[in-house]
Order: sequence, then structure tokens, then C-alpha cells
Amino acid sequence: MLPKRCISYEELLYVYKMSIMLVMPTLFESVSIPIYESFFLKVPVCASNVVALTEQVGGAGILFDPNDVYDMAKKISILLNNENLRDEKKTLGFEMVSNFNHKEYKDKLMDVLNQS
Repeated sequence: MLPKRCISYEELLYVYKMSIMLVMPTLFESVSIPIYESFFLKVPVCASNVVALTEQVGGAGILFDPNDVYDMAKKISILLNNENLRDEKKTLGFEMVSNFNHKEYKDKLMDVLNQS
């Protein structure tokens, strides 16, 4: 039995689908699974411009400085108040994850590991 504060994976799908956007205000994140989940489910992303998130999000989302609450609020507001921009980011994010090739990724990772 799950603790009362948790939701199931099935419920999580509906949480994403009912969301206007994902906001990822992290100070350190190498790769964010919720960002990929959001892209796949066509939820626009507004995320910190830290570490690898700038590459992960690219032009498919809006980035903000997590140490600047005014920048964060501004970027969230921009995405929140512009439906056309949200639709554009939904499309770009979905296209990004739709082009993933897991075998190619595995092969590249193995090449890097084998060079060690």
C-alpha cells in the first residue's frame, strides 16, 4: 500500500496531462526525467538554466536563472500567458523525445565506457 502522499504512475499521467506546464526550479540536475516525461506528454517546460538542463531543454522549453526569483517569475509568466508559445514548446519538446534512438544512445555510451 502506498503512503497517502504518493500518487500512482497511472495518476501521474493525469497530473501531467492536466498541467499547464512543468516548472523545474532546481539548482543542480544532470538529467531530469520529469522534463522528458513532460515533453513526451506535450506539457511545456520552464526549467532552471543549470548544468545539463540547458542542453536537455534546448529550444523546446523556457529557461530561467534559479537564483533570481524575478527571472523565474517572468519566464513562468511568459509561458503561462502565451498559449501560442506553449503550443510551440509542446510541439518542439515532443519532436525532441520522438527522435530518441535508444540503441544509438546505448552504442555511443558503450563507446565512451570502452575508451576508459
